[in-house]
Amino acid sequence: ERFLREGLAANAVEHPGAVRVLDCATVENDETAYLVMELLEGESVDARRARGRLSTDEVLDILDQTLDVLVVAHSRGIVHRDLKPDNLFITSEGRIKVLDFGLARFTDGLPSEVRTRTGIAMGTLPYMSPEQAMGKRSEIDGRTDLFALGATAFRLLSGRRIHDADSEAAMLLAMATRPAPPLSSVVPGVPEGVAMVVDLALAFARDARYPDAATFADAFAELVS
Repeated sequence: ERFLREGLAANAVEHPGAVRVLDCATVENDETAYLVMELLEGESVDARRARGRLSTDEVLDILDQTLDVLVVAHSRGIVHRDLKPDNLFITSEGRIKVLDFGLARFTDGLPSEVRTRTGIAMGTLPYMSPEQAMGKRSEIDGRTDLFALGATAFRLLSGRRIHDADSEAAMLLAMATRPAPPLSSVVPGVPEGVAMVVDLALAFARDARYPDAATFADAFAELVS
């Protein structure tokens, strides 16, 4: 059911920057489930990163396009919960597509009985917000996605993750208890405005982050204008 929910969430966003799911179903008399999705040509942001450090302008373009999707998704009560370079795709035309809505949370109530137990951390460790890492389901909202987008920007601009750890358990503990370092402390010379918006997105306390994707997008528009 969680797998099939991906199609519902992606299509509910109704934005060209969210991957389209053309069909989803289960095979009769079988436990197999499938999705039919639009064919994308290009590469993931992570694959692009692996080929060499992205310029600041490239990173800003990725953030700008992703924020545009998040503004719409959050307005429809959909929190992605797993934003990361692997789940952002750069098409051959240079457009960003947000992939993998399999962990998406419907803040207005799930359309099925699939729910995550409180205390279970869902997402990808190096991009988890503190509340997500602590499994505080009731505290997960759009600001969780903004943290993950900030963590993605941090990774692309600095070449490293927010925290380094020797094991998954240590990484989970770090994401749950340690604030992210200021971007300028690991990327000397980063433009002040860029460091400011990334640091604000990565604020440890939810209430210290941008209140929503639209506010983040407005601040970002001033930065790139």
